[in-house]
Amino acid sequence: MTKNNQTPARQTPHANKGKIVTFLTALLAVISAIVLWFFAIDYDSPDYTKTFSNIKVEVTGLAELRQTMGYTLLEEPDLTVDVTIAGKRTDVNQVRSSDITASIDLSAVAAAGENKFEVQITSPNGTTVASQSVNEVRLYVDNFISKQYTVKVRKMNYVLAENLYIDTVTCSPATVTVWGPENELEKISGAYVDLEMGELVNSIKVTSTAKLLDINNAEVDNPYIYIANSSVTSSVSVYMEKEVPVRVKLTGGLYSELTADIRCDTDTVLFRGTVERMTNIKEYVIEIDETDTPFDSPIKVLITPPNGIVNAGEEQYATVLLSIPDIGKKEMSLSSKNVEFINMPEELDAKALTDINVELRGLQDVLDQLTEEDVSVTVDMSLLGELSEGTVTVPVTVEISTQDVSGVFVYNKNAYTVQIIIK
Repeated sequence: MTKNNQTPARQTPHANKGKIVTFLTALLAVISAIVLWFFAIDYDSPDYTKTFSNIKVEVTGLAELRQTMGYTLLEEPDLTVDVTIAGKRTDVNQVRSSDITASIDLSAVAAAGENKFEVQITSPNGTTVASQSVNEVRLYVDNFISKQYTVKVRKMNYVLAENLYIDTVTCSPATVTVWGPENELEKISGAYVDLEMGELVNSIKVTSTAKLLDINNAEVDNPYIYIANSSVTSSVSVYMEKEVPVRVKLTGGLYSELTADIRCDTDTVLFRGTVERMTNIKEYVIEIDETDTPFDSPIKVLITPPNGIVNAGEEQYATVLLSIPDIGKKEMSLSSKNVEFINMPEELDAKALTDINVELRGLQDVLDQLTEEDVSVTVDMSLLGELSEGTVTVPVTVEISTQDVSGVFVYNKNAYTVQIIIK
């Protein structure tokens, strides 16, 4: 048997270096895997937290509270809360402050006064609320009532044209209804409007929004107090004064301002009214019935302006003196037999018992020619009301009956009466 002696092959330095590289590569891969594993566990850990500050606490259930219990908040709470949420890092990092809601619910309140409310936090899906800086709040609940307040004008910004002034300002509606907590409404002194009107040349209407003032004359700014209808229309009356000439007009139909001598101690009157009314006032006319007026004697007439106009002057009366040239008088006794009855009921009859003495005035030459036949006397039975048998004194109408007679009239024609008997 032949012995085979072989010498082992020697490793070269290059081969040893390759093994070292392989080992180091494997070791690095293991370390990287371990690091990545720990990172993955930490990154997606369900215990990752983040805090969000100053989340506003909203109030809910106020409408239900008013409807069911008649209550409301005494004042609006200005509350914020800091919220810490937990969850996977990927979920938490996607959350924004606007995704978190904080609220208190008023709908379960059972009595007025101080009430405790839980602050409820809602966070997005995949996260939970780990903690919150405020868990509960105490708020006052009051009766929800309404009160009426008179609307007043607080200030007006305007420029007035010459000779004009503001006389009255009225608001419509004159009052407003305010709803809110009973205790808060007691602090309100009233409602007001401010008017921005610019240059005024006539009366205007301005629509504005009513606001509220407290007892310190500060504007009320409370969201739990509101005006049912805050729109108010203010009517601003712009007035003017002016001197108006006076004219005397005769209304009896017999004479005119041309044929009569008319004297009035008042040439002008001072009238005041709205611009719209005063624009159409050109003169003031004093009407006098010359057939029922004493001649050559002062006639005191009350100055009575048209509707909507007032006398702003010191003189309240005007004195008129009326003279008619060649005026004459004539007294005449009219027989009771000439009294005519009209509108007499069929079942009744009447007879005049007394004569009537009348006074006629006018042109003397015409008066001289008048006789009893030219004058009529009439009793209108329909003006006497309920009639019954017996003797009674009634008014009569005395007129010049002859058509071609002019320039004369029955003086004081509404003052005559006659005694009659009704059967």
